[in-house]
Amino acid sequence: MSLIRNYLIITNFLLVPFAWATPSIEILQSCKNAEPANNSISMEELDAPGVEQTVEAGCEEKYELTYNHQKFGSITCNNEGYLIINSNRIKLTSAANFSVNPAVKPDTPLLLTAQYWKITKENDSYLCVASAIDQSGSRSGSSQYYIAENAFNSDPVSLYFYYFDRESIPLTSMN
Repeated sequence: MSLIRNYLIITNFLLVPFAWATPSIEILQSCKNAEPANNSISMEELDAPGVEQTVEAGCEEKYELTYNHQKFGSITCNNEGYLIINSNRIKLTSAANFSVNPAVKPDTPLLLTAQYWKITKENDSYLCVASAIDQSGSRSGSSQYYIAENAFNSDPVSLYFYYFDRESIPLTSMN
């Protein structure tokens, strides 16, 4: 009995941090629906990113916006997509993958038409990025969502990827 109890206690300590590590359902709903899920949520749409004319070698499609003196956006370098948060690049593939479609992974570059939102609940703020998964074709109506925790403060950023179309099959992939 004691062995089972100890196993359950250890398992609980190991799993509880992961249960609390993702953004709340209200944050996810707000990001997906582009409106606050309830009265405890506030949202601010950030300016649309612009195309940066100067891009370093091996990179393309750099889209940036400035919010409160911080740079946000996306860039593709050597066929790898990145989210730009406070001028730092975070690989899209490093996002925790919560796609409902196992064929769709966080490796598709963000488009210029992506929408950027600051979502706030109590004292916590998140960056929400919603982008079509493709510019044209059958997947152009399907959106991918990234939620970045700690995007507006100095704490380490945690990135989460969401995709909700179970039927979509990617024709190509970055990797």
